Amino acid sequence: MAEVPLSPRPPRTLRQAATAPEPPPPPPTPAWDADLRAACAGVELTLVGLGDQPCYELPAAALAEVAGWLRARGYDYLRLVSTVDRGTEFELVYLLGGLSAAVDPAWVALRCRVPREAPAVPTLTGLWRGADWLEREQHDLMGIDYEGHPDPRRILLPDCWVGHPLRKDYIWDSDTMVSEVLAAELVSDEPSESLDLSSDEDGLRTEDLALNMGPQHPSTHGVLRLRLAVDGEYVRSCDPDLGFLHRSFEKLGELKTYVNGVPLTDRWDYLNAMGNNLVHCQTVETALGLELPERVHWIRMLVLELNRLASHLIFFGTYGLDVGAQTPFLYCFRDRERILDMFELLCGARLTYHYLRIGGVAAELPRNFLSDYVRPFLGYLQNQLDEHDALLSGNSIFLERTVGVSIWSPELCIDYGVTGPCLRASGVAYDVRRALPYARYDQVEFDIPIGQNGDSFDRYAVRLAEARQSLRILEQVCDWLEANDAETRGQIQAKTPRAIKVPEGEWYTCVETPRGELGLHLVGDGTERPWRYKIRRPSYSNLAVMPEVGRDLKVADLIAVLGTTDVVMGEVDG
Repeated sequence: MAEVPLSPRPPRTLRQAATAPEPPPPPPTPAWDADLRAACAGVELTLVGLGDQPCYELPAAALAEVAGWLRARGYDYLRLVSTVDRGTEFELVYLLGGLSAAVDPAWVALRCRVPREAPAVPTLTGLWRGADWLEREQHDLMGIDYEGHPDPRRILLPDCWVGHPLRKDYIWDSDTMVSEVLAAELVSDEPSESLDLSSDEDGLRTEDLALNMGPQHPSTHGVLRLRLAVDGEYVRSCDPDLGFLHRSFEKLGELKTYVNGVPLTDRWDYLNAMGNNLVHCQTVETALGLELPERVHWIRMLVLELNRLASHLIFFGTYGLDVGAQTPFLYCFRDRERILDMFELLCGARLTYHYLRIGGVAAELPRNFLSDYVRPFLGYLQNQLDEHDALLSGNSIFLERTVGVSIWSPELCIDYGVTGPCLRASGVAYDVRRALPYARYDQVEFDIPIGQNGDSFDRYAVRLAEARQSLRILEQVCDWLEANDAETRGQIQAKTPRAIKVPEGEWYTCVETPRGELGLHLVGDGTERPWRYKIRRPSYSNLAVMPEVGRDLKVADLIAVLGTTDVVMGEVDG
């Protein structure tokens, strides 16, 4: 039989629907809309919608002015920077929220358009230091130029990469992806240009030592390379080098159908596969307007909180290793095995679960699952958490290594877009489960633990307290499932079309993972595949603070502080 040559996939274009779709409902007009227009009187502002939230379209030149006004109004959280390739132009989308105080609406979007030939906008690094990495990512993958950016280097791909792979017209040709200098650059022993090795002390010019930590160093918890300038035992500058685990999940998400994209999410943060599944399914369900059976929400909460406990147990064990305690590592992994046994019983997998589905879950709970497995484990783990706490919190060496070390102020965390336990350890009580409830978190009682000092100890203690709150949530979830088992058993899937096609439009939803706010900016074009699939990765933003907080630490303390971020490099590199 003659071989049939494979033809390349034709480039995608936004197709015109046969019939005009129903126009989305008008977005709510914020109470401060008139104040914004008065303060920015010379700016043409058009109020549209992004999902059910307001979005202002504006000229690119006015971006910094409008964003600055919103920040002063309380929108101090730069949640997301996204770029949509529209063919002849690019759409830049900025999502802003409030962390230091509640704002209404909960988030607002800014959208501007730039021509494809010269895509340039003003940088927002003067308003948010966290915009540094967010803008560098868009420059790297989309080719957007940010005027005035202090460090416009690539961040996920090597500097010698040719082109910008998230553009729709990018040619996937291995011969042109990298330049001829690739080999020379990858093996170069020269220190990074971003490291400042020179110093002038007492009139004597000295030079710090360039030190590579990683990417194979076990204390970096993954393939992370920290390029350090050290003076003796002290770190003078820290420059994270990312991308060793870059797998282009956003591009893969755009190439897969909505159904086939769910298993890919297991691989983002591979310690939080359930939460990854949820943000994908939840965003698609929101776009389709699906009403889920009530039982689905409670089963999802069950597996989400079990997954949160499993992730926090890994943190307790590995963080103990970072500061020299080996015993908690063994105990915590032993306890985590019991959770993995439950997941294996439920879905046949112990790491990449693929248990959540668009509109429901993959399988019903076994009839004895709660009584024989979950309930006994909750009582067992409550006692074990007390033991883990005593092993670490009562250890004088652990206290010396963590108390008062690397204090992160609330302002610093907000400025960088830090979320999750790292943010709450600094005293900011922001939790997506409470701020933007999903599933049925608005129907259960739980507290949001916060720290007082924002040091390494608080970042540990907040996670320990959160684990206890997860046990509290799980008790309530078990109560509901047992009380409603007879009426709801088997109701685990909403009715969905055979081919899931998301209509034209944009949506953003988010969930609270063990590392912070995980979000998805989805752009649909009426087909079975996303047009844009932008992931808001909490580990990425949390790691961005390291150049700031790593300065002037001892090298040994830098390792311990990095451990408190609890980042997963599969999520950081995207």
